[in-house]
Amino acid sequence: MSFNTKSTLKCPVCNIDIAVENNEVNWCENCDWNVDPLANDRKENAFEKFLSSLGRKISEGIYTSVLENKRIEPRWTKEKVATISICLFVVALPAGLLLLNLLSYNFIPKLLFYTFLILTIGFFYVSYSKWLKKPENLVSRADYPLLYKLTDRICWEVGKYKISDIGILSDFNAFYTERGWGPFKKRYISLGLPLIEVLTDEELVALIAHEASHGANGDLMRSWLMHRTEYILAKSYFIFSPQHSHEGTNSRDASFLMVIVANYLFYGLAQAPLLCWKLMRKLYMRDSQEAEYYADLVATKACGKNAMINMLKKFQYFDEFDFAVGKLALEKEKYLFFDELKKLTQIEKSKRTLARLDRLEKMKGLGLDSTHPPTGYRISVIQEKGNELGTVKISNENSVQIRSEFSLARNQIVSELLDARLKVLFSG
Repeated sequence: MSFNTKSTLKCPVCNIDIAVENNEVNWCENCDWNVDPLANDRKENAFEKFLSSLGRKISEGIYTSVLENKRIEPRWTKEKVATISICLFVVALPAGLLLLNLLSYNFIPKLLFYTFLILTIGFFYVSYSKWLKKPENLVSRADYPLLYKLTDRICWEVGKYKISDIGILSDFNAFYTERGWGPFKKRYISLGLPLIEVLTDEELVALIAHEASHGANGDLMRSWLMHRTEYILAKSYFIFSPQHSHEGTNSRDASFLMVIVANYLFYGLAQAPLLCWKLMRKLYMRDSQEAEYYADLVATKACGKNAMINMLKKFQYFDEFDFAVGKLALEKEKYLFFDELKKLTQIEKSKRTLARLDRLEKMKGLGLDSTHPPTGYRISVIQEKGNELGTVKISNENSVQIRSEFSLARNQIVSELLDARLKVLFSG
């Protein structure tokens, strides 16, 4: 990482003068040198440059189509239809194979029938027997009554539903997910306490509203169908992946040849769920990016555009969060993590640093595998199409009580952050 206290510096790549500020990362606006100080210096080959260019064109096309759409709700696209078709096929496959085997009773030899019956029952059991896990660190309505009341109000405002459970996590992030379907559907919002602690009340409403809007819009990535599909594909890949090694086996033995043949056979079978997962990932990249734009826009019904924009900008303080966790690992009980994190995030970033972070996010957010569009693009869409004023406000009295509820999880979250960082530091 390159720092400098001089006013100018020669770029080592394109040799132009770079404006430099004290204790800031030096980077070049002309050639993007050192935009990401932690990145590998390896240059992209021709194929990687082609993929980067393709990802950029797709992401910019999504941004343009969202701006041109007169509605603020997501549309049906051919990629979304293809993804849903794959999901339905994968989810129905175990039951379909079992039914097909049962119907073949009078048409194939009995030994073959019972062999396939055992295999299809096993595949059916593995695919459907296990319920998908609930999100971690769920908190009760009894301990967090005002948080649940606020979240229910926001969910009703953006999508006419109530939340099933809320989780409090140690991430500098938040997410929405679903389990079950139809009348058995459960909706969950998980909130990262470190992020919550640096948000204002208006920004907290914006964060919850954004996640709730994913549920209101019926976003595919967070649905039971997508989670179950990924579960079946992962299980199938694990089952078919070669489990036997030929090491220690005499190459002249018949068993050696059998192991080699079996490994190649199962390796080939394992490629089917793997390729299906990769295809699905490429297809729902577009749907995922669009989902973020539309979740932002629907959320402004509850919070207003300014609160949403300010909330998104707080994600630029992830490095400060990571730094605070590092200090926590060094000082442990002596370090007041949340107090210090608030101080770090109150330090205003220079215009040049903000420009570098914006450039970095665009570089990372315009790839073929990017599920989130760059924050700059999201802010432009919100400014153009978002609601000016929101309908949900937190009173001063409720604000104090909600913050008091969050304090119940502070010690647990600090302990989780410390354990996770120490595990990383001493894993090698």
